[in-house]
Amino acid sequence: MRVPSVQSQPLSLPPQSASENARRRHPTQIIYDITQRAFAVTLAAPRFAVAWLIVLALHGVCATVYIITASLYTRLLSTVLGTEIPAYDLAVSTSYFPAIAASYGVLASIHVLVVIELLYCAVRDRTLEFRHPGSIAKHHQLMHHVHVRLGSIVSAQTQPRPHFLKIPRSCFFKLSTLVTGIFGRHGLFGIESPHFDLVLLGRKFIQIAALSYQAYTMSYLVPRTWLNRLMTCCIVFNCWAPAILHRTLRGNLPLSRTSIVVVDVVLTFVTHIIIPILLFVPYYYEYDNVATDFALDYWYDPIWFITFIFDFRMMLVTSWVKFAIIVLLALSLINGLSLLKALLATDKETSMMLVAAVVRVAPLTSNPQASTSTAIMSQSKGRREERIRGIGQMLLVIWGFIVAVLHVSAISYQPSKRCYVHLYPWFSTEPSCSMLEMNCKRDGISGSTHDFDSVFDGIDRNSLSSVIIRHCPALHITSRILDFPSLLSFEVHNSTIVEWGADAAVNQHDHPILRSITLVNVNTTHLPEGMLSDDLPTLLTDIEICRTNLTLLPDDLDTKWPNIMYFYFEDSHLTEFPPVLTRMSMSELSLVGNVVPSLPAAMLESPVLEKLTLNGNPIAALPDVNATIGVSPVLYLLGLDSTLVSALPSWLTPAFASSVTVQMGNTPWCAGAASMQRSSFGDIGGGIVDGIDCSSLSVDKFNVFPIRTERDSYLPP
Repeated sequence: MRVPSVQSQPLSLPPQSASENARRRHPTQIIYDITQRAFAVTLAAPRFAVAWLIVLALHGVCATVYIITASLYTRLLSTVLGTEIPAYDLAVSTSYFPAIAASYGVLASIHVLVVIELLYCAVRDRTLEFRHPGSIAKHHQLMHHVHVRLGSIVSAQTQPRPHFLKIPRSCFFKLSTLVTGIFGRHGLFGIESPHFDLVLLGRKFIQIAALSYQAYTMSYLVPRTWLNRLMTCCIVFNCWAPAILHRTLRGNLPLSRTSIVVVDVVLTFVTHIIIPILLFVPYYYEYDNVATDFALDYWYDPIWFITFIFDFRMMLVTSWVKFAIIVLLALSLINGLSLLKALLATDKETSMMLVAAVVRVAPLTSNPQASTSTAIMSQSKGRREERIRGIGQMLLVIWGFIVAVLHVSAISYQPSKRCYVHLYPWFSTEPSCSMLEMNCKRDGISGSTHDFDSVFDGIDRNSLSSVIIRHCPALHITSRILDFPSLLSFEVHNSTIVEWGADAAVNQHDHPILRSITLVNVNTTHLPEGMLSDDLPTLLTDIEICRTNLTLLPDDLDTKWPNIMYFYFEDSHLTEFPPVLTRMSMSELSLVGNVVPSLPAAMLESPVLEKLTLNGNPIAALPDVNATIGVSPVLYLLGLDSTLVSALPSWLTPAFASSVTVQMGNTPWCAGAASMQRSSFGDIGGGIVDGIDCSSLSVDKFNVFPIRTERDSYLPP
């Protein structure tokens, strides 16, 4: 489409009489300056096509990532994995997830609309351009109309007009001037603004502050050195690029600004999009869509578990400050792509594009000294802005150097040989370890008081999250364990506990976020006092004990462990069902492999019981429950494999068996000892009798605790 040419010329005002000029205190003149050449970096068609495809791909990737993220925040609410989020404090309250998902949906819609616009214009105009010819012509016609309108307003200032017309014309002039002055190509945020460098510098300061906070968070959450190094390099280069490019390309202003914007877009894309993808992808392949959770083996892998906790805290919104930073970086990326599209053009597009008019309304004066003074002030203002820009760029360079030094200093500490998950937090003065293993067999020690204390020497107290103790013939757990407030889990394997006294007991003050304690293959005649504090951590909900010589549980355990939800006491020597367990509000209870002969009805009647596993116990019959109370309404699994149950109680009806998984393999009932009662359930097919599972459990599934991992340990023996 041909664009009509517009000549740069002053607007002719109607002749004025001497008396009229005398009455005007500030005569004005409007000057048009419509340049026919665009302020842009002109690319040949093939190179522009590559740039167009890259911009389209960036918008597409951003839209895809935001859509997937919004979907994840929505779907997590209905998954088993979603229940682990509040349990391990992985994010803000799940009640905010719909709002967070909606925010990501809005961000995705912006990129989707841009993709649709680019593709639509490309198909309609049969060319790859960010500003198609039709829009350029319309832009010219609009600007020409605005200029004529402004000219008529000024001309009308000398003509009598009704009073009611003064306000609309004045508002039109002020509004158009305001919009053009802010968002126009020559406006404050425009690419041809004389203040563009200062505006971009201010934006850069805000962006670098947000990225620095992200990098600091990564330094104490993400144990992968290469990811921390990538984040640090992006920040450092983002700090140094403006000064380098401005100095190198000073003679070519469009190319200088384009280069700065390109670097900004690429580095923001890497830090805001690529790094979260790199964190997310491994878990995508490990996730079980059917179970809506990760396999049990992952949860009992201490290295995977700690890494999972930290990675998800990095990926999910853990605070509103972090959410604000995410939105800020997303908007920064959108703005950068918009600037990039405004700065790139083809030869054809550049020749047709009209730069927005510069309209100057100035008092007429014949005083040359006033003009000279104005010019001097303009030059002085330009030099002042140049100094501000130089100082700002120097501050960015210095900050980039500081970030580099912090990272190099953090990774320079030699980690302990006992550490299996290393962290690299900024400002740390000691090696940081997230998961520490004390292996007495490997280290040639017994587990004495001195041995235990020396294991933690030189370890940053705020970074340690998991402690695993193995193969100690005489273990003394001392009060040194109280020095680590970030402890999430504590495990003892294949050891004899000689001492774990009240002075070293876990408690709310010293272990405010402790979630689990595990004892496996442990020799101890009674529950250690270190696990029986009156001030047990409120977040401690999981205690797992497997293969011990314990025969009793304290009668006041319900007052000591008021918040325990998951209690596994397997392959030990319980000879009766501990009555105290019926007074505890547990979601999961496992007594696999003990010598318990009977089950109290009160346990089945617990309103919060979801999973009860009694495999391998000599239980001969199930109790009758109170008809009014009934069996727990949330029970989904009842494990009775390899028990002596030969008859079913009245409450275990076909309807109940179809809604609750009842495992009764290797029992007299399934073997045919109760054939008359079985007949009411119908024929056995595939080991299932109307919901009752008569197939034998494999060795891997017999225990709730994966005891086989003790034989196939991934940590050195």
